[in-house]
Amino acid sequence: MAGEDVDLRGRTRMRPTGRLVILLTLGTLAAVPAAAAEAEFLETFGDWNVFTFDDDKGRTCYIASEPVKMDGNYSRRDPPVAMVAKFPIDPPNVQVVIQAGYRYKKDSRVEVDVDGRKFDLMTHGDSAYEDTPPEDEKLIEAMKKGRTMKVKGTSTKGTWSLDTYSLRGFTRAYRAMLKACRKR
Repeated sequence: MAGEDVDLRGRTRMRPTGRLVILLTLGTLAAVPAAAAEAEFLETFGDWNVFTFDDDKGRTCYIASEPVKMDGNYSRRDPPVAMVAKFPIDPPNVQVVIQAGYRYKKDSRVEVDVDGRKFDLMTHGDSAYEDTPPEDEKLIEAMKKGRTMKVKGTSTKGTWSLDTYSLRGFTRAYRAMLKACRKR
C-alpha cells in the first residue's frame, strides 16, 4: 500500500513514496514533489516490488529492490535501492537507476556486474544510470537472465560500497511493470 513500508523479506525499510518518487525522475523528468504523486505498491515478484504513480504527465511505473548484501568502508548511508522505471514520455522511456544511499563522487563511474557481465554507469548526485538507452536495454537484458547484480560505487567522501542484489523475480516484475503502464 502507498505510504506503508514494503520489503520482500518482511522487514520495513523501503518506503514507496516521496523520496523514491523524486529519485526516479532524476535525469529524465523534472522532480515530482512528494505531495503531487503518491506511489502505489502493486505486487511483489521474488526480490522485486512493482509500483506506479500518476501525475499530470501520465503514469510512471517502476520496479525496485534492496540489496541482499551490503559491504564497504562507509560509516553510514541511506538505504540503497536498484530501480527500473518506465516514464510517460516517448520511447526510449525505460531507465535503470541505482541509488547507493549517498552522493556519488563527482564524475565517478559505478561498476555493475551481472553474473560476470560488466557495465559502467555514469553518476549524478546520488543516482547512477547508463549513458544511452541501448546500454540500458543491454543491462536490463542481462538482469533478466542473471541471478545476482553487484554494484560498486564511490561517495563524495571517498568511501566505497559494494551492494549485491538478487535478481530473483526481476523478469516477472519487469513484465508486470510494463503491463501496468499499458493500463489506463
